[in-house]
Amino acid sequence: MEEATEIWIVTSVSIFLACIVGMLLRKFFTHIVRRVTFGENQRTFILYASDILHASISTFMLVVGTYEKCLLIGERMILEYYLSTILLTLVYRYILTGVAPNPLTIFAQNWEEVSTNNHSEYIQDVESDPLVSVGYESNLRQRRADTRQRQTQTLRQEILKKSKIILCLKSSLPSLLGLYIGLYAAVKWLHLAWDSYLTTYHSTKTGILKDCIIVLQTGPVQGFIVECFVTFLFLFVAEKLKELHFGNSAQNYLLSSAIFSLISTATLFIFIDVTGSFANPLLAYALERECLYDMSSIVNHIIVYWFGALCGTVTFYCVSDTKHLTMISANIVLFLFVFLFIPSAIDRPYLFY
Repeated sequence: MEEATEIWIVTSVSIFLACIVGMLLRKFFTHIVRRVTFGENQRTFILYASDILHASISTFMLVVGTYEKCLLIGERMILEYYLSTILLTLVYRYILTGVAPNPLTIFAQNWEEVSTNNHSEYIQDVESDPLVSVGYESNLRQRRADTRQRQTQTLRQEILKKSKIILCLKSSLPSLLGLYIGLYAAVKWLHLAWDSYLTTYHSTKTGILKDCIIVLQTGPVQGFIVECFVTFLFLFVAEKLKELHFGNSAQNYLLSSAIFSLISTATLFIFIDVTGSFANPLLAYALERECLYDMSSIVNHIIVYWFGALCGTVTFYCVSDTKHLTMISANIVLFLFVFLFIPSAIDRPYLFY
């Protein structure tokens, strides 16, 4: 058996084992929760523990797969790398449905949930307020024009906005903690697997887990633009695929996952030598964490992988109600123009010295 084929097989087996371990842990925890009766106080703790566990397992499986793929591209096994990316994207679309191993996705989901719940509670609270309920049915125009009522509503909205931010952060903390635990567990798992059970080639590559892997190959401005665009593209494609129907539920899920996998792999192929096409600050940090040794590298990393992904996420949710083809096309044209013609004087490998 050729060495390249052996590396690809063993790498695939390692990813498969990590996914099996993660799914078994998730299955075991779910079984325990369903079989055991908890009190009201314990139920809150179980919910927090569930968020931590699901996030850590998802992160564990994602990081292990990413590092294993890095070995392929490090050996110039380009075809095997992209084939593995396509297959892994299909698998991850199925097994990472519990909690997405992405801090921005977690924030966005919790913000949407908190906003929906608080909005309904706010409407009920306002309608039950004496300042608002007086003449509610008889004189709607007069009530709306009442200065005291408008001041009360404005004050309530300001309090509501602050409370939503606090609730969103509180709801996200367990999952964010799970992301860190999953990253730590993935690195430890790779150390153990590469040192003990895999090929002699893997045992010589454990330094990758502690070495600086430079992924950002451009300046922070262009990197920011790329990550913003890639994040927006992934969110948009995933959302639009939910609206497509190809047949029964199994066929629909398989075809939509295949389309998303091909699009994400094509995007990776285009931008892999620019930013790595992560659209995920956690995954970018997992690979570049040993490179963040001074202020300039830290600032550039935050600009590209955190603010860039945040820009794409916010843009997607801002146009979520008006996803017209014209707006999407305009964004793509704007991205291509800025990306291709941005002055080199503005963008440097390191913006801050």
